[in-house]
Amino acid sequence: MKEGEASGAFIRARMIFSLIQTYRVAIMDLTIREAVLEDADWFLALNAANTPAVGPLDIDRLRALEDQSHAVMIAEDGQGERLGALVVLAPGREYFSLNYRWFERELDSFLYIDRVMVAESGRRKGVGVALYAEALELAEQHGADQLAAEVNITPPNPVSMAFHERMGFSRIGDQQLPDGKHVAMLTRKVLNPQAAG
Repeated sequence: MKEGEASGAFIRARMIFSLIQTYRVAIMDLTIREAVLEDADWFLALNAANTPAVGPLDIDRLRALEDQSHAVMIAEDGQGERLGALVVLAPGREYFSLNYRWFERELDSFLYIDRVMVAESGRRKGVGVALYAEALELAEQHGADQLAAEVNITPPNPVSMAFHERMGFSRIGDQQLPDGKHVAMLTRKVLNPQAAG
């Protein structure tokens, strides 16, 4: 491991530990893995349970999202119970999200967090922190300078906004969507971006 990589790994570990203490959540034995076909029904049910914090999905939109994504990751505990999911996209995709398009216009080098969802059984156990740490790692590996995400202002999602602020995200703009939603556009600098290749 190179010196810069070791430094980035240390900073990530310290950030995760700090956030877990801040949220007073249990430290779980979590594995983050790539999604497989057998996760589809569970993923759709989790997405439905997290709406309107995330946009609605059906099987066709899920397939389209997976085709466009940089990664779809699943968090599991030590017994193999699925507790959360993460979807990230790189720039240059033909993706249907207006929020993704906004970031494409405003940023040069980023990885977009399309959705992070945590099951009820995974709440306050560090699952969200672990998924964001994975997003940070993916962004570094991709060579992106920033992580990008949005949080609903209307309807309000103060828990998500507070979480993103604790994760080091800053608000760089707002967007009003045709469906009446108003969202805050957030970014976070990547710790140690590597050349993609």
